[in-house]
Amino acid sequence: MLYFACMKNKFNECGLTVTDAKLDMFEEYYGLLTVYNDKFNITAIKGREDVYKKNFIDSVLFADKIKGKTLIDIGSGGGFPAI
Repeated sequence: MLYFACMKNKFNECGLTVTDAKLDMFEEYYGLLTVYNDKFNITAIKGREDVYKKNFIDSVLFADKIKGKTLIDIGSGGGFPAI
């Protein structure tokens, strides 16, 4: 639970609010990423904190700015959207 608080703070530092339910989803995604990364080499970013900072937070950082707009994901890899 302490780790969740730290990750919540990482989101908050970037001006993002994340619920416990969303954090659970990110953690589930992290678990799947870890399993499949071993098989398919999806990403070079492997440590939990780095995945949260460099993949999860980066992917949602501007989400509130694009609501209702059209955009294209040009494939940043690992299933993480990029603008």
